[in-house]
Parts: sequence; structure tokens; C-alpha cells
Amino acid sequence: MLIQVVITGIKLRKHLYKRNIRFNAFFLSFNIIIINIMSVDTITSNPILLNNLGTSLNSGGFGGSTGPTGPQGPGGESGGPTGPQGIQGIQGVQGEIGPTGFQGPVGPTGLIGDTGIQGPVGYTGFTGPQGDTGTQGPVGYTGPDGPTGLQGIQGNIGGTGPQGIQGIQGIQGDVGATGPAGSTGPTGPALSSASASVSQSAAQSLTADIEQVIICNTVNWDTTSSYNTTSGVYTASQTGYYLFNLCLAISASNRAGEIYLKKNGSATYNCGQMVGTVHYNSGITASTVLLLNATDTVQFCCIVESNTSTTGGVGHTRFQVNLIKV
Repeated sequence: MLIQVVITGIKLRKHLYKRNIRFNAFFLSFNIIIINIMSVDTITSNPILLNNLGTSLNSGGFGGSTGPTGPQGPGGESGGPTGPQGIQGIQGVQGEIGPTGFQGPVGPTGLIGDTGIQGPVGYTGFTGPQGDTGTQGPVGYTGPDGPTGLQGIQGNIGGTGPQGIQGIQGIQGDVGATGPAGSTGPTGPALSSASASVSQSAAQSLTADIEQVIICNTVNWDTTSSYNTTSGVYTASQTGYYLFNLCLAISASNRAGEIYLKKNGSATYNCGQMVGTVHYNSGITASTVLLLNATDTVQFCCIVESNTSTTGGVGHTRFQVNLIKV
């Protein structure tokens, strides 16, 4: 224990000497304390302790300047055998970190190691958002026609479709040859010569806006004596189709009116109208065909827009009838 304290003091002195610190008086006092603690026999029996203690005593006081180095003395005789290694001293204070050295050259590439075992498959990541629809690509080329397939089973007959639009009439064909003459048919009934033509020889007054019967008092012909010159009634002599020709002439200009036939006193058959400007002695004419039974009566009637009169004389106001079919 005491030896370790002395050695520690010596090492501390050497360390402080390197820092150029003068502490001879301090270390002398330290050595004296050690001497007081240790016995004289202990100090004198340890040459290393005695040497250090003497050095400490000799160096007491403030040191002067160092003298010049003397010449090297002759080498001493070799000492005795090397003594045992002393106890390892306390680790000194760590020195300052030196500057970083230059980076050495890169070493050669090492050999490729063996391939490691494949790791387990990782978890499937979340599905990312759908991207925008890309632009439509160009239309591809039409491929070659495939082989014709087998004919399918014939389906059921469908219903009759609607009749189509009538086609355009074709060109008329050539006239065919005359066929053989047919046999003579039976003799038909004799056609009556029923025909009459009557007219006015004098003017007839006409009142506006009322129905009036035209009276023809002059008979030009009447094969069946069917026209009454007093009442203006024509009576059919037999059943058949009769053609009527009418003409009404008025004596004033700018008049309007209409003419018609009246059958059996009630049924009316409009035949014609006279509208707008009408010149003097001009009139309106009309024709119509009526189916009459025997004894049916027919009258020639008119209506005018204002009071006036007919124009008398043959060829002006007249009434004609002919049987054309029985």
C-alpha cells in the first residue's frame, strides 16, 4: 500500500514535469510525509524508493538554469539480471485525437457470394386507383373471311307479310287478234223515244232569295207529251236514265244565283251556280243525269240574289230532256 502511494507520487511528478510545472517544494513535503509514515528500515531496504527520495531531496528549492551537457562517461558494467516486471501503472490521460488520415485505395472486389434463400412472398398491396381510360386504338385490319358454316335447319314458314305497294303499270301489249263472233243475243226491249225541248218565249219575273220554278211556255218538241207548260213539271213516261240540259239567262248585269232540279217535289239536285259579274243576256248552263221511275216528276228551279227577270226567246232560258238508257 505504501509503495503504491510512492510510485503514484513519482509518476505524478514526471507527468507534471512534462507540463513544465515547478512543484519541488510540494513533492518534497510529500516525500517527507511518506518518510514519517514509513520506517527507516523500509526506506533503506528499497533502493528504488531511496533513489527517488534522494532525488526529491536534492531537487528542493527553486531550480536554476540548466547547465551545458557534459561529455558522455564510459559505459558502466552490465548490471545484474533483469528484475521482475513491475506492477502495471495507472493508464495515462488519453491524448488528443489526431487528424484523419488520407483514405486508402479501394480494395479489389470480392468474390460473389452464394445466392441466399428466397424470402417468403410478401403480402399483396392495396389495389391502386383506376387510371384514366386510354385513347381508343386504331381500328385493326379486317381479317380474312372464315369458311362457310354448315347450313342450318330450315325454320318454320313465317306468316304472310302485308301486301306490297302496287307496282307501276306495265307497257300495254299488242292488240290481240279478233276473236270469233259471238252468237246473237235475245232482242231487248224497244228503246222509247222519250225526248223533249221547251223554252221561254217571254220573260219571267224572278224575286230575290226565294225558290222559283222556271216555266217554259214554248214546246220545241215532246215525243211523249210529258212536259206541262203551265206548271213546268216533267213526268217520266217510263223507268230509265234521263239526261237533263238546263240554261238560265237573266236580263240584268252583275247578278248571282244557282240552278237545280227538284225530283218529286222534295229531292234537290244542284246543277250549277252563277257567281260574280254576269253580262246582260248571259246565263248559266248545266247538265246532269237522273234515274227516274215511271211517273216520277222533275222541275227546273232557281234562286237569285236580287230581283230580276229571265230573258225570253228561243236559245236563252231552256229545258231539255232525253231518255238515254232503260
